[in-house]
Amino acid sequence: MTVEYVMWVPVIFFIFGITVDATMLMQKQSQFFVAARDASRQVAVGALSEGEAETQLAERFASVGGISARVQTTGGFVTSTLSAPFSAFTLFADAIKDGTIVAEVSMLVEADDAG
Repeated sequence: MTVEYVMWVPVIFFIFGITVDATMLMQKQSQFFVAARDASRQVAVGALSEGEAETQLAERFASVGGISARVQTTGGFVTSTLSAPFSAFTLFADAIKDGTIVAEVSMLVEADDAG
């Protein structure tokens, strides 16, 4: 082994680790967005109450430490918010910057067309 090899291997592994962490964060952000959209849609059409939607979101991501799920209706809009710390998904990103993944979706409450 040469000195150059010993010097560059840790750098390459660190770059690889950061790339994997960034990929995991983007994938989890996408999952959060889809779940928040589903919850907002179900409350907007009257299929679930706010409490039921929050429970459903919390159960969907029960394995994630530090998850926060909130569903609220204000001014004719349903807003679903999911958040969790970076440290719940990554190995290296938490050491660089402490942060939170947040997905928030708002939908217009649909009027009852029964009448």
